[in-house]
Amino acid sequence: MHQPTDSLEEQRDPFSPAGTPPNRRFFFWCLVLVLGLLNAWAHRNEVTPDSISYIEIASATALGGLHQLVSAYWSPLYRFS
Repeated sequence: MHQPTDSLEEQRDPFSPAGTPPNRRFFFWCLVLVLGLLNAWAHRNEVTPDSISYIEIASATALGGLHQLVSAYWSPLYRFS
């Protein structure tokens, strides 16, 4: 009869995500979520010219209809990018 010399704990890879305890994974995902929310909050007032264009196109389309999507300045597929 063959006896394993190493226990199951010794055979696990310590750097494998499957080998980490659930409380460490929970802490990691909470940390990622908090850092992402802090990043979003820190940059919440940054506006680029492209975002202003998207807002103007959306408001013109909402008020004037779908024919507002055609523009001589922007390419026809700009609205869908």
